[in-house]
Amino acid sequence: MVASQETLDKLEDIGLNMYERKIYSALLGRGVSTAGELSEMTNVPRSRAYDVLESLAEKGFAVIKSSQPMEYVSIPPEQAIENIKKQHQQELQEKIDRLDSFKESEAVDELESLYDQGLELVDPADMSGSLKGSRQIQQHQGTMFQDAEENIRILTSEEGLRGSSGKSSGSSRGSK
Repeated sequence: MVASQETLDKLEDIGLNMYERKIYSALLGRGVSTAGELSEMTNVPRSRAYDVLESLAEKGFAVIKSSQPMEYVSIPPEQAIENIKKQHQQELQEKIDRLDSFKESEAVDELESLYDQGLELVDPADMSGSLKGSRQIQQHQGTMFQDAEENIRILTSEEGLRGSSGKSSGSSRGSK
């Protein structure tokens, strides 16, 4: 038996592809199973079932038993979630460490130098642009606030002032 579509969609949200979702939910219902049995239950091609089960084992959703034929054991959902959470935390920490290491390298000094050279060639009137999306706006605001010496001015069109209700929400000007 495979889980409901809603549950399969939730598994997608945590990073499982379609075949992984189907096979994991079927494996949970059986506890222990072979790739062939799971393939038949889920309509996942048998040749792919082995790869999918290995991927699930790497992600912490299954354990591979040393048996003939090879069998797979499901990991309880709460434990599987903790496994993937730890894996993501470790990957994120590795990325942060690489970024911190890069930030302290001579390469950043070289890039800063290039930026400063380029900045000298730019007319201040050309230092405006448009930002779309809250993420871009927040990143740009963070940069402006960090580098501001006296004032920060944010200008927007009247259309940009309208909230989702269509009413004007005011303007924003600030200083540091």
